[in-house]
Amino acid sequence: MPFVMTTAASRGPMPEELIAAIKTSGRGLILPWAPQVAVLMHPATGWMLSHCGAGGIYEALSQGVPLICWPHVADQQPNASFIVDVVGAGFELLQVRTGPAATRAYRGGPDGTKIVGTDEAVKEEIQTVINACRGGEGAGKREAAKRAQKAIQAYMVPGGPAFDELEGLRHFIV
Repeated sequence: MPFVMTTAASRGPMPEELIAAIKTSGRGLILPWAPQVAVLMHPATGWMLSHCGAGGIYEALSQGVPLICWPHVADQQPNASFIVDVVGAGFELLQVRTGPAATRAYRGGPDGTKIVGTDEAVKEEIQTVINACRGGEGAGKREAAKRAQKAIQAYMVPGGPAFDELEGLRHFIV
């Protein structure tokens, strides 16, 4: 799956072996920064891997792009659950969890999903998610992202609820 990876928020340098593997694969582009909304607007963009901060979610869904959710802290986990379980526009990676969240995810059946967290478990889950993105389940999630895009657009246009509220705020302030 072709990808663009930005490193602006990295906590450390990427391993040279990984950089070399990406460059020789011909599938990836590593950049220090990229205009996220412009990338999301491009018709070739199929999915966004996101930590599920509110801004990234809005930017992806406002362009009709579904998400692969990799939450880390704070509100990111409930945001990911909302995208996956309510909006239906994404997959969540579970085997990458660490810390207190690394025991069991309460999804995936009555017993939840056991977090193994090994490199092999992470690799297997990522491959499963990539395959799902390409199949019928992924198509359904792309349709859900397009529905979310239409709802966001309807909300933001002149005469829409968000526009009217901002106009009311402007009149209140001025």
